[in-house]
Amino acid sequence: MNYQETHDDDYVEIPKEEKDYIPFHFSTCQDYDDYLEQADLECLINDWLEPIGLGWIIAKSNVGKTNFAIDMGMHLASGLSWYGNKVKQGHVYFFALEGGQKGISKRIRAIRKAKPEIAEKAFGYFHPTREPFDLSTDYDKDRLIRQMKETNNKPSMIFYDTLSEVHNARENNIEEMKTIIRRLRQVSNELNCFVMVLHHFGKNAENGGRGASSQLASIDTELSLEPTNDGFSCRATKQRDLEKKYDPIYFKNQKIDLETKEGKKFSAPYIEEGKPSDPSHTPAHNRVMDIVREHKEMGVNCYNKNIEDMAQMSQPQVSAVLKKLKEKRKIKTEYDEQAKRTKILPTL
Repeated sequence: MNYQETHDDDYVEIPKEEKDYIPFHFSTCQDYDDYLEQADLECLINDWLEPIGLGWIIAKSNVGKTNFAIDMGMHLASGLSWYGNKVKQGHVYFFALEGGQKGISKRIRAIRKAKPEIAEKAFGYFHPTREPFDLSTDYDKDRLIRQMKETNNKPSMIFYDTLSEVHNARENNIEEMKTIIRRLRQVSNELNCFVMVLHHFGKNAENGGRGASSQLASIDTELSLEPTNDGFSCRATKQRDLEKKYDPIYFKNQKIDLETKEGKKFSAPYIEEGKPSDPSHTPAHNRVMDIVREHKEMGVNCYNKNIEDMAQMSQPQVSAVLKKLKEKRKIKTEYDEQAKRTKILPTL
């Protein structure tokens, strides 16, 4: 209630105005500035992943998304450095929704033998499951949030392998996919963790992930895997609050011989850090393609000068890169009659 002063010592209670709506609560700049004193500023993986957010690992089929994700998850669960980058240890929940249990079991066994220190520290912190998960309704989202809030093993990261396995929405339908992304975001926000999904490139990798174009704008981090002669490379091709990583980390695909207690022999895949080995793009090509893609997503024309300024490259350098990308049919050019100059577009 509000109070109105009527005399030196007397106050009269007056009714508070009733509203027919629930008003929004707006804070002050000071409130948001003070928040940083208590916020978790430590990255899950230094300069690569924030502690809370939504992202995807994107690649063509059979490049190594699952191997990469399990390896990353085991590093997070162990607390050991991820290829030279500091890690914040935490519990990792992995929804292995593609393939059979044999595949995920082999990968875990391979890391256990090839990287025993990581496996020893990660066991007890890495939690795989093959139970189905459906984001087409709120049911599975809500029960996961309730379960994780009740457990002592609070999640630092939740993986979904893959995005296409957790919904029955039409991938090219913007509104339907917005609902799926919104539910993933709710999991992240409610549990104060990072949610990472595995996703596939569309028919043309330069145009990003398969499905509705709005998806990329809705996520915080995109880790792109590109095939090399020995394995693949990884770049952070989108970061909302961290810097992009134009220079990739290279990974080498490996296999290790294993044996069951009964003496049955088999091999299983794992990854190790590799060396540069003829990636499909160079860092300069990556940088230019990212700029061209960003302009298309924003509905803004892209010209040579835009690339020179944003990539901090000289005019001859940009021309040389554009020539190579055009030869590889990654970009196309069209003359802009209104601007009287040539604009650059990713190929469709």
